[in-house]
Amino acid sequence: MTVNTGISTSLRRPGLAHKFIYQVGGRALTPLPQRLLMIGIAKGTIAPGVIFPINDAIETDGQCGIGVELSLMARKAIETEGFLGQGPFLYGCGVAEPSSGAARTQTFTFGGAATVGDNAVVRIAGRTLVFPINVGDSLTKMGSNLNDAIGAQRQVIPVTSIAAAGVVTTTHTSKGVCGNDVVFEVVKLPPGVTCVTAQGTAGTGVADLTAALAAAAGPDYDVIALANHASADLSLALAHVIPAWGPTEKHWRWVLFGEPGTIGVGTALAVAANDRAIGVISCEQMPSLPGEMAAAGGVGLLSVARPNGNWDRMRLPLYPPSDAFAYTGSEVEVALAAGLTPLTPVVDPQTRVQQPGVVLIEKFVTTSTTQDGQPFEALRDIAVPRVGAFIARQVDARYAAQFGASANPDGALLDDDAIPRVRDMIAGILYDAQSAKIITNVEFDLQKLVVEKDPSAPGRLNVDMTYTVVLGLHQVVVIHRVTI
Repeated sequence: MTVNTGISTSLRRPGLAHKFIYQVGGRALTPLPQRLLMIGIAKGTIAPGVIFPINDAIETDGQCGIGVELSLMARKAIETEGFLGQGPFLYGCGVAEPSSGAARTQTFTFGGAATVGDNAVVRIAGRTLVFPINVGDSLTKMGSNLNDAIGAQRQVIPVTSIAAAGVVTTTHTSKGVCGNDVVFEVVKLPPGVTCVTAQGTAGTGVADLTAALAAAAGPDYDVIALANHASADLSLALAHVIPAWGPTEKHWRWVLFGEPGTIGVGTALAVAANDRAIGVISCEQMPSLPGEMAAAGGVGLLSVARPNGNWDRMRLPLYPPSDAFAYTGSEVEVALAAGLTPLTPVVDPQTRVQQPGVVLIEKFVTTSTTQDGQPFEALRDIAVPRVGAFIARQVDARYAAQFGASANPDGALLDDDAIPRVRDMIAGILYDAQSAKIITNVEFDLQKLVVEKDPSAPGRLNVDMTYTVVLGLHQVVVIHRVTI
């Protein structure tokens, strides 16, 4: 390294010269890019189990198939990044549709005759389809108009369709129970026209995520969003995150599920998980697909670079449920107590009308609610395990810089200076994290820092460190003492 003093070489008088440069302390936390991996059914050009970067929705349609699960997850992630103005790097990994089973079908059967011409409105998975029905239109024409409207939205809708004699039959873009999550609604019809929607064939078969999760085991991702939300998928997720959080793997990540079922259904998943690395995003009868819920939630979580961020009331571009299924205040409490992350509609404070196309996160939590059979609050707030992973990554980065091969040509030695150097390294990280308002009480917690040689493993230092997480401001309780 060459020191540039900025002192002219024309200065010839013997003696010492001094120059002062003032700057903020040179220590800094290592920037950590955020990475989201989405796993869902794909039927495009990229083989199942292959991880690829997601750059563009049109490109992903070709890679995964138009209207197929993973393509729609990618579109929702890209949309959410635009909605929030920031987000993580996006990756995808496809899985094959179930080899056996069936794709869900749904019919729309028209009847009657229009007495007044008007637009009809139908929703499929929250997507609004508007098509004309005029006086004198036959039932066949009505069905044809709906079929055309579905075709016009093929890139963003999870079904294909055919029309015959006033009956439109939709087929989910892949086999499997995932098709049963799609919500079909007849919203508006011209006077005199009827339209009944009914399920034909139920979707059967469950896509196997084993290969995709195995492919994700090596690379480092911060969140994995899954399209599936069956109990079998939860078992696979637990089998994935437990070793990923192991002492040597160091792939600290969170697996997110979207659950549009009842709080009871979501609670069954959360209780079975009970893990700091598993999140279940819950919204009963949400028209958006479960994979879209998980993808939007993952982008929302990673859009906040601060590990101890506050996601309370963060808005996501998802279709809200009808007022009849929107969680009440007491239901939100039940969901949070169960380890669910509840989504609720956004209501305009003036008109008190639900706003379309957007929901909000009540509070982002993990499913970790008990430990050794006893209630345990520490890991429920997702900021707590995220800070733990953040500090661990900072220690890894600082250790590589100070004790790695490039800084130690002869290799790092466990000499007399090793223990104080490690102590100083840990202290520096903690002070930096305190300056960034990620942790607090460092001066006190450093009194508990222990660095010592392992008595049984030669060449090993054991470090016992304590730090106190700065949590988000979740509640303010105001007492009103009103006098008259």
